Amino acid sequence: MKISNILIPFLFCIVISLAGSCKKADYISCNSDRAVDSTMTDTEGTITNSGSLWYIQVGESKRFGPCNWKEGDKVDQQKVIFSGKVLRIRPNERLASTPFELAKMTKVTP
Repeated sequence: MKISNILIPFLFCIVISLAGSCKKADYISCNSDRAVDSTMTDTEGTITNSGSLWYIQVGESKRFGPCNWKEGDKVDQQKVIFSGKVLRIRPNERLASTPFELAKMTKVTP
């Protein structure tokens, strides 16, 4: 009887801790070798395709190139609201879009 009094709370703690650690993030982390310059939260943008390049256009001149697109995210001219980390561009590096790590993205329906 005494063993079950100890065992049940112990098993309960294990189950609870495992359940918390299995929670999946919206997007998988990427580009861990780049420093984070800033974060963006609930920003409106448009998914855009230019040849083989996909990016999220914000306003007239800002382009963010997520390193962790999900399958099905790339829909040309799809309006989205997104959040994530703006990653640093290295010195002497020229890119068509700013490296970006998505944390979440929601498609906006017209």
